[in-house]
Amino acid sequence: MRALHDLCLNDLTTEDVEPICSSEFTEEPDFILNFTDSTNTSITQFIQTVKSVGRKKNVWELLKGDKITCSHVQVWVFYILNGLTAAANYAEKRRAMLATQLYIVLLQQPGSGGGQLYHPIIYEKMLSSMKMATEVDTCVAKSKSKKKTSDRRPDDMQEKETVLTTQQAVSLFELLTSVLKDFCEMLLVVSLKNRFLSLKQSIEVFVHIIKSTNVQASSISESSSDIFLPIQLALRGLKSIISPKHGDIDKLSLLVFRLLMTTITMRHAVVASSGKNLPRRVFQQSEAVMDLVSAVYREHGDKVAHSARALMQNVIAQCPERIEAKNHVSSLVFKFVYNMPLLWYADFIGWLVRFACHQKISYRVGALSVMGRLLVCSERPCPENISLNEEQACHLKHKILLQSVLTAITDVAPTVRAKALQVLADVMDKGTVFAVVFSDVLQNQPMSQSPNKENVPLHLPDATPSEGNIEKSYPAVTPAVLNSLPVPSLCEFPSAGSSLLSIISPRVTELKFVVRKSAVLALEVALCNGYILATKGSLDILSERCRDPLLSVRKLAIQSITKVLTIYPDNGKLQKTWVKSLFPSIMDAETSMQEKAQQLIENKLLQNIGNEAYNGWDILNFLVTEEGDPFRGYLQKVAKEWQNQQKLGPNVLKEISTYLKDKDRKESAWMLLKIFTLFTGDRKIANCVFYHWQVESEMNVSLCMKIDMINTMGQSAKYLSEEEKQILLSKLKKQVETHQCEIQLIGPTFEAIQKIIHSQQNDRMSAKAVSDEWHAQLLNDSDNFFSDIIMTSPQHNFNDSLVINHLYMVGEASQRSNEKVPKRLLLSIQALLTTEGQRPEETGSQPLSQPWSQFHSTKISPAIRAHTIFNLGRICFRNDNLAKKCIPAMARELEMCEYEEVRNNVLVVLTDLCVLQTQLVDQHFSAMATCLGDKSQMIRKHAVILISSLLQKEYVKWKGTLLFKYLHAACDEDLEVQSLARYFLLEQLLRGPSVAGDLFYRNFVACLFYYNAYEHHNLHKFAKSDREKKLFDVSQNFDKRMNLYQFLLINMADEHRINLTGKLCNDVLDAFVEGVIPLNKNSQQLLTDTLSVLCCKEIRLKCLRAREVEADIEEEILPSTQVEQVNAMKQAAKQKLISQVVKKNLVENIVPIIIALKNMLAEKKSPLLKNVMLYLKEVMQEYRTEVQQILSEDKQLASEIEFDLKRFDREEEEAKEAVRRRQSLAAPMSAPGTPAGARPLLQKTPAAGATPATINRRNLPMNVQAIINSARKNQALRRPLIVEELSTLAEAAPTAAPTPKTPRQNRAADRVASTPDQSHLANVTFADDISAIVAPSQTDPQLVLIQHPESTPPPRTWNITSPSPATRRSGRLRRKT
Repeated sequence: MRALHDLCLNDLTTEDVEPICSSEFTEEPDFILNFTDSTNTSITQFIQTVKSVGRKKNVWELLKGDKITCSHVQVWVFYILNGLTAAANYAEKRRAMLATQLYIVLLQQPGSGGGQLYHPIIYEKMLSSMKMATEVDTCVAKSKSKKKTSDRRPDDMQEKETVLTTQQAVSLFELLTSVLKDFCEMLLVVSLKNRFLSLKQSIEVFVHIIKSTNVQASSISESSSDIFLPIQLALRGLKSIISPKHGDIDKLSLLVFRLLMTTITMRHAVVASSGKNLPRRVFQQSEAVMDLVSAVYREHGDKVAHSARALMQNVIAQCPERIEAKNHVSSLVFKFVYNMPLLWYADFIGWLVRFACHQKISYRVGALSVMGRLLVCSERPCPENISLNEEQACHLKHKILLQSVLTAITDVAPTVRAKALQVLADVMDKGTVFAVVFSDVLQNQPMSQSPNKENVPLHLPDATPSEGNIEKSYPAVTPAVLNSLPVPSLCEFPSAGSSLLSIISPRVTELKFVVRKSAVLALEVALCNGYILATKGSLDILSERCRDPLLSVRKLAIQSITKVLTIYPDNGKLQKTWVKSLFPSIMDAETSMQEKAQQLIENKLLQNIGNEAYNGWDILNFLVTEEGDPFRGYLQKVAKEWQNQQKLGPNVLKEISTYLKDKDRKESAWMLLKIFTLFTGDRKIANCVFYHWQVESEMNVSLCMKIDMINTMGQSAKYLSEEEKQILLSKLKKQVETHQCEIQLIGPTFEAIQKIIHSQQNDRMSAKAVSDEWHAQLLNDSDNFFSDIIMTSPQHNFNDSLVINHLYMVGEASQRSNEKVPKRLLLSIQALLTTEGQRPEETGSQPLSQPWSQFHSTKISPAIRAHTIFNLGRICFRNDNLAKKCIPAMARELEMCEYEEVRNNVLVVLTDLCVLQTQLVDQHFSAMATCLGDKSQMIRKHAVILISSLLQKEYVKWKGTLLFKYLHAACDEDLEVQSLARYFLLEQLLRGPSVAGDLFYRNFVACLFYYNAYEHHNLHKFAKSDREKKLFDVSQNFDKRMNLYQFLLINMADEHRINLTGKLCNDVLDAFVEGVIPLNKNSQQLLTDTLSVLCCKEIRLKCLRAREVEADIEEEILPSTQVEQVNAMKQAAKQKLISQVVKKNLVENIVPIIIALKNMLAEKKSPLLKNVMLYLKEVMQEYRTEVQQILSEDKQLASEIEFDLKRFDREEEEAKEAVRRRQSLAAPMSAPGTPAGARPLLQKTPAAGATPATINRRNLPMNVQAIINSARKNQALRRPLIVEELSTLAEAAPTAAPTPKTPRQNRAADRVASTPDQSHLANVTFADDISAIVAPSQTDPQLVLIQHPESTPPPRTWNITSPSPATRRSGRLRRKT
């Protein structure tokens, strides 16, 4: 009684209760209950009393004795819950929770009062209080967010939430747990079978608790195990609802599963994360819900099979576009599906295979994710007691799943292709029977999937349709989308006999980077697991991706090839490929790429170098070969970084020096010592190296090892004793002085000697004096040697190798002691460049200082001349006066010398001199650029590299004809030169947005004049040498010119293409119309090229072409994510804007010029009229509406164009028909077994409307027909232009639509004969049935490549029907060409 007094239940009178009950709790209470601070405690005590008393007695009987009825309790609960708002304090919120708990406990009590206590409105408010308890820990955040927006809302609309302390939030959280326990017990007792709304609300509350509980759990409870207690209770409550007590099991499970679907897919968390990583609790919630689904199926079995299937289908379909979400969801679906009964599993796999062909991209990706999980596990066996049909048995095999994955690799959507490759890689890496299944798949054709198979609807229907539909806030996929699955032709299945490499390799080079990354990963897994052999072809594919434009792909590629090398460390081809792929990455433009490459090289070559497990010696042995020598510089750069990181030291050198005795590894050890001693060393290592050098120098070792030994000794000389230094110095000097050094050893030997001398002397000056003295002695000896050669008789034969040795000695010594070079020695070396009978007046260059009469004409070999050029250039580096004299002579060699080794060395020397003497070399740079078209492939390749280096460092500019020559190299016939030139041009020299396109646009018109060798234009005139004219002459090669133009157009942006079209019309076509460029034999090719460029597909805008491709191929593919939708909208807006600009500007500028050009060519009867008509046809097809608007003011001009296009199309058809007729006549005559001179009898059906004369003419022998045609041609040349009757043809087609014909008029001076009369212009239309202009909605226009005028046949007889409404006469029109 004391508890009831504190609850104020006795204070409720009949006047207070009856109005509220009679209004069905829709009116606000008009009374006030005075609750005290002890009210909440009293409610708690009363709840405990009811629970204890209710086990023994009827609680409602006791309450009736105190005059408390169900209505009193309903009104009391309604009063507390109705006043619950966000602004309620802690006591009010706790009181509401306690009232909810009391209401739940009383509903469980037996007796007549329990059924009367239930009311849907009170029940709904009770559930709302539970939702409030799950949000108490976010009150602080919500109050802060409201403060930020308070200035935007009126004061009367602001509702400030009460900020609770952590202790208060924990108290409410614990109370929620107690309420949920009682709620779950109530669901076991009270039936909601006929209370659908309350049932659905209960499910929604449980789902809300699962989603939103523990948002900030770490600030609420110290024990992590307590966090999941409300979730577990909510899951238990949902399981209790799915029981016969509350309704039909199938409908209840559908309802529960549908509301839980967003929790499984984590869609709510993905939306709230805003791109951030998903919290761990979200994944745990998803797993808990899937455990509930599994438990429900174990309990109810086939009763929930339908709803479980629908849930799995919708989970796959509605999974958000997040990688972690899709992976997690696919894992959950796999675990559930794999453990289902066999028949259920087989049917689901059949649906999954069809679902993988759905038109929506996200659906196909989701299906592939689940397939990947299933393929990793073993196939499910079929027990003998279960009978399956043929289709179901097929679905149990992995073959059908792998078949779908392989088919998806060729999908039109990049996302699907990438996912299919990822699945394939995962299956190859984890699957155990992949090889068997893969071979089985390729040996058989893919199974056709019927889209009309009977299937369980995928959507989740309403639990009780009569009660109303489920809210739209829970989207479901309709059966029309997922049940009837058409199989569009989105992809192609690999043909029988295809290899795994042939399936993956095309994807490695795709344009979409996400596909390339997945393909690289798949190729790596296939190589590591042996599904693809590590052959040159497969390794080259992986190596090529190490130079991918995208950083992430390059990183993945070098990691992949390193992983493959770890699996196959003894594969020689793989080792070479690894070096060639990874080492150049050290010079990558991205720092992160450099660091990754250094790390991989360190792990492979530096770590564990002294251990027996070290397997990097084979790679080091490759670096000491001639093929691997170019990559040693990268290793030296890496060694420098290792030294900066203090990873190199005496211990590393000590480990390496132990292998100097190893016969198989000593060359690699000397190479490492040569590189590492640049950065570190000590006396012990130096003594060890000196000892081994003395031993090895007396033996016959390779040249590469000799160079490494000499370099190592020079770098270690500072650690040697004085006696060892002297021994080393004497031995090296003796080798040089006695000419025992190969020319490759002269440079390293001079460098080592200089380092030894510097280590012996105290300062630089004294070391310089000692070096100069020795160098002077060598130069004097060489001076005497060359003087004897030059001054001797021409019959004297000298040793070429000795001459070359002296040349290199002079080159090395002159660079270190330039002032010691004798003048006579310089003259002698220059004399080696003269040829027999050569005189200065023949060369035109600056004469040498020495009179030519003192030199004998000697037959000098090309090898000596080449080495002379090289070393003379080295002397010029330090002698400016000599450089001024020799640079013109060297440039002359580029023009006149026939030996490629001489021209190559001249190019190298002039490139180096250009850095030091830019102004001197700049005068002859045109001759250097001409080497881009040299007949030698080696020189063209070196020219690309050297000239690109000068352009990159801005020693030379894009001026003169350099760009035209470089573009010639970019389209070189040799693929190596072509790829190298394009790489430098696009990736190095003109790298950046629109840089290349802007340069190409500005010089495109000049390219037309240059490549056509047209030299009569005032603006585009080019100074060319005879050699340049010969090497770069493509005026007679139309295909080569078009290849050049297409390369320029491909690398232009859309804005450049828009401007270029107008520029070509204004600068070239209009120049022909105005007579600036006369139309003659010299300019004919220029006009042809211009029209061909305007007609080619490359000049069309990229965005418009992409729109056509998407319309043709991906018409049914819809954007599945918000990002894709935004991008699609931006692209559509861009295309629309560009299309409007193009249609307005291009048509206004082009059409008048093209029409004027057409009239001019028609007047001159030029064969190029056909080319103009082809381009005019293209313009009309693309811009039909705009052309109509422009020509609407001049209807006479419109009718002329209409008539000419119609006539042109008819002539084209006649020409094709004539070709087909000639082929049909020629084929039987050339048949084997036909006697010579015999004419086969050909029975041909005459065409409709053909006259007897025409039929007889067609049956004439070919020789007779040729005579007739020749006679007609001669007669046509003598006859004036007339229009003849063609009444026979008009009678032959009486059913054809009447065609307007041109009347004869006397106004020939005002218009051409084919123009209709002004009075009848209203009858001329652009109707689709008679117009050559194709509407945009029709088939895509074909881009016709204009024929070159040289290959254009002479025009034939034209049959023209004049559109004259006055007369219906026919005539035949013959024109003289």
